[in-house]
Amino acid sequence: MTRTGHGRPLSRGLALGFNALLVCLLGVLAACGGGDGKKHNPVPVLNSVSPTSEQVGSAAFTLTVHGNDFVTGSVVQWNGAARTTTYVGSTKLTATIPATDLASTGAVQITVRNPTPGGGTSAAIPFTISPAVGTAEGLWKGTSGTGRSVAGLILGSGEYWLIYSAIGNNAVTSGLVQGNGTSQNGQFASSNAIDFNFDGAGTNPATVDATYHQKHDFDGTVKYTGPTSSLTFTTSYQLEYDGSPIMSPLITTFKGTAYGGLTEYTEVTIASSGALTGVSASGCKFAGTITPSTDGNYYNVTATFQGSPCVNGSSTVTGVAYFDLYERRLTSAALNATRTNAYVFVGTGAPY
Repeated sequence: MTRTGHGRPLSRGLALGFNALLVCLLGVLAACGGGDGKKHNPVPVLNSVSPTSEQVGSAAFTLTVHGNDFVTGSVVQWNGAARTTTYVGSTKLTATIPATDLASTGAVQITVRNPTPGGGTSAAIPFTISPAVGTAEGLWKGTSGTGRSVAGLILGSGEYWLIYSAIGNNAVTSGLVQGNGTSQNGQFASSNAIDFNFDGAGTNPATVDATYHQKHDFDGTVKYTGPTSSLTFTTSYQLEYDGSPIMSPLITTFKGTAYGGLTEYTEVTIASSGALTGVSASGCKFAGTITPSTDGNYYNVTATFQGSPCVNGSSTVTGVAYFDLYERRLTSAALNATRTNAYVFVGTGAPY
């Protein structure tokens, strides 16, 4: 047998060397995760997305995704369909969501997929496409931050009438805020409000800013340009607005208080034809009409004063009214054509 210079058989030395080389190669392959020589990507972990919802019909937006084990080539998926994705880092991605993805309401599954080799798809996080927020139209009732009662009638056109009471005394009306506003995506705004205060503060221009959820809540602030403190209020939707206005409960005489140039006892009588007549304690008389609205459970009102001794002279006012069936209470608010005078009547019909 052939021997080396050290006396060890040559074939045995070659075998040992081959085995050592084989062990080394296996170790390298194991370190690489396989025999393809490529690094394998991990399965991504999805922790959160922002935002978590949008309204149906909204514009395109950027979705931000947070998690772990993101790699270059990670893709955000919208119900399994890839969306244009930007790799920010191993814990953050952004994706462009087109407006076409927001065309209908429902729940969408957001996932992240890492490419091969290895890789895979994360667990899903739901994203909600909610119904569009409608307008602030309706009848709203609540309180102010200073203890006033607040009742607001907001029409579909954006025209609104907010009546507020004295502080701590719901039986006394202290003022009327009237104007036109816009409501969109839960935000209501008006820049042409006028506050007609019956407690001596006079007539003041104002703005109204509010947030709302359709047929649920309407909360906001009346802000004045002068030193008068703002009026902050919270109100809730009154379901009776969803009904239809009917004339039969109004065919009676309502006894109550009129607020305007004077605050005085007033009686208003309504006929089956919708004709109304009124007389106040001072002897002021007026006549007009009240007709059911076709847009909601309220009434349209027009009245003309019949000269002296009426503070409003012979002017005509137009406005709205709503009727509380259970309390048999009629509340009406109207303005003259130039929005310089307001007239509010609150009265109870028979049986008194």
